Amino acid sequence: MPHRLGCLVLGLAMPLVAGCTGGPRPEPPPDVAGWRRAPVAGADLRIGPASPDGVELNFCKMGDERRLVAAERRALGAVPDDVKALAVRYRLTLGQGQCPRLGLVTFESDGGAWFTTRAIPLAETRREFRMPLRSLRRAAFSRDADDAPDWGQVERVWLGLVIDGPATGTLELADVSFTAEPLRPTETLEVPFADQGLWGVGRDPAATATVAVVPEGPEGKPCMRCDFAFPGARHMYVLPTLRVPDAELDGYRALRFAYKCTLPKGIDGLLVSLLERDGSQYCPASAPPASGEWRTVTIPLDTLSLGDWSKDENGRLDVADIGSMIIGLHGTAADAKASGTLWASDIEFIP
Repeated sequence: MPHRLGCLVLGLAMPLVAGCTGGPRPEPPPDVAGWRRAPVAGADLRIGPASPDGVELNFCKMGDERRLVAAERRALGAVPDDVKALAVRYRLTLGQGQCPRLGLVTFESDGGAWFTTRAIPLAETRREFRMPLRSLRRAAFSRDADDAPDWGQVERVWLGLVIDGPATGTLELADVSFTAEPLRPTETLEVPFADQGLWGVGRDPAATATVAVVPEGPEGKPCMRCDFAFPGARHMYVLPTLRVPDAELDGYRALRFAYKCTLPKGIDGLLVSLLERDGSQYCPASAPPASGEWRTVTIPLDTLSLGDWSKDENGRLDVADIGSMIIGLHGTAADAKASGTLWASDIEFIP
């Protein structure tokens, strides 16, 4: 999501009339369970009640541009002093388009405005989840100079969907509130990895490596593919690195992913690491072994330990602060010239 909020248009909707014009609606939006349509254009938007106590939001957006389709509420109740997340229960049904992401804008009584976007798309199902609030950015139209949101001054919010391209569908929202309660997840959290822009690769200067997302995963699904080469007889490393989107990871107990690899003689397994946002690097005690066939590995997070080469202020993995992960290799190849390929897919955290 761009830092400038001005490129977004906001609105939410209820069952649509025939036709999707994308134009503004001049009538003042009514309150429904405390919510109303945000006063902006760009989509056909309505809002109505959903049983037992939520709102139903039907939307229709035909343009290719990115927009935030959102509803406004004056207050969500008291904000805890140690607020950690926005709790939401939702059900998304798409008629057209790709699954959107959730977007939040907060407005303060002194003119401050802050926004964040959930990096992981919503799922077409009924779910409960938490949107972390540690990474809100100041909106371009914010009128105060604070360095961080002042939760005691929040007087209204916009909540809705960040949509790329044409889309229609229905979003039901209920039990929306700010919370300091820890997350107790009940469902697997899929980590986006099929966008090549999420991957980077670290390597020894003597190594070559390319990373691409290709349809070579299990059953033809997308996967990361890394082709590498380096000299043998000395320690080398190739580290495909995936950015982990901002998500509330507290409560998840393990990392799971599928992989296969062809590794040089002398290197018998993968290097897997989870990195906190300050660079602290945590690894399992044993490396996933080389496998020429697709294999799924589950790594309990409580078995990870700080790498000997890394430092951390408290010496323990802070799950909520995970910012990236490595699925790569290191070691000393036996042959004078070494090369190979690594594939990884179906990356997820499990409760």
